[in-house]
Amino acid sequence: GGVKLRSSEPVSMKDLFGLIDSMPMRQQEMESKQK
Repeated sequence: GGVKLRSSEPVSMKDLFGLIDSMPMRQQEMESKQK
């Protein structure tokens, strides 16, 4: 999936790390909502 993101537009290291940081947080929110 990283290739699609890269092809759409150049991603800076900040954006890349921010995306990775936001992923686990969203997963936790989804789990808490399900519970």
